[in-house]
Amino acid sequence: MLRPSAEHIAVKFSVAIVHAAIAVTHHAEHASRMKKLHREIWGDEVYIHMPKKLIKPEFMPYIDYVWTELAGVGGTSSWGAARLAKLLGYDEVILCGCPLESAKDGELYHDAEIFEAANRVGASRHRGEPYANENAIRGYQRFIESDIVLGHGAGIKSMSGWTRKKLGAPNGR
Repeated sequence: MLRPSAEHIAVKFSVAIVHAAIAVTHHAEHASRMKKLHREIWGDEVYIHMPKKLIKPEFMPYIDYVWTELAGVGGTSSWGAARLAKLLGYDEVILCGCPLESAKDGELYHDAEIFEAANRVGASRHRGEPYANENAIRGYQRFIESDIVLGHGAGIKSMSGWTRKKLGAPNGR
């Protein structure tokens, strides 16, 4: 394990495999299901943070923190989580499972365990499809590149894919 004592922040339905106190999503409609899934698997609560300021009122009861400082942050929920971690004061952020590359051979990009757990709590079966869309991927990448130019990538590293090429790997490897 790279950082055995590190705290974890889950992104969307990764709450199925990551026991965390904080979870981040750009999609308020997922918040109630994320909380339910985390409670089912881990037996405790997760606090949902959103890096946006406009949320439909029906989803507000499930959102614990809204970060207006990050309103307009794009580039995927994972990037929003990384930016949030920096705002929370973390010196080092490591993205895991966030390569931001297109799926091979037309396959959807998702972890099977997360996908099935999310389906159990009624999440859409269409998650992962944007990663088969090159235009969507490129748009996310452009947003992150512009954030990096503004200095928002400092202290953020990645384990794989395009994000690793752009941000660098933990320990410089």
